[in-house]
Amino acid sequence: MAHEPDFKRIRKRMEPGMMSLHGFLGKDRRKLRDILRADRETVDRLGITHQAIASSLAELTALASSGLGAPRRKGDLVVVMREARGFVRCPFGDPRHVRKGEVQLTNTVSGETLLWTPLSVHMIDAHGFYEGKGSRYRMEPEEAAEVLGLSAKGPDGKR
Repeated sequence: MAHEPDFKRIRKRMEPGMMSLHGFLGKDRRKLRDILRADRETVDRLGITHQAIASSLAELTALASSGLGAPRRKGDLVVVMREARGFVRCPFGDPRHVRKGEVQLTNTVSGETLLWTPLSVHMIDAHGFYEGKGSRYRMEPEEAAEVLGLSAKGPDGKR
């Protein structure tokens, strides 16, 4: 039988001031299990995976990091990374330490933007966690898929 995560302990680590100044949940009062389930259902409905989103974000994070603070371009996407000193641990209890910083992506055609951290990439990939609604780095899976070109929408904008 698979190990059941201790959601109460994980949620406590996600509160403001525990592992980050603002925390990972924003104003979201749903149970962590419900947040994860809702985002998993969205990704399943889109016909993609958390790993596909995380892989695209990781590639763009690497591109942004190579710019040393200057914007970098990939097609219609422009990314810039603002690095911070130090590392942050995963609130899920992984032994993983990830470099601090944030990446901002702008689609130059649509004007859409996404904001994430290197830790966001890990949490999406390993845990299917896009943060709670209202948190600074909350990424709606459907919006991320569309901006990253992973959306399964047809030319009429419908699925």
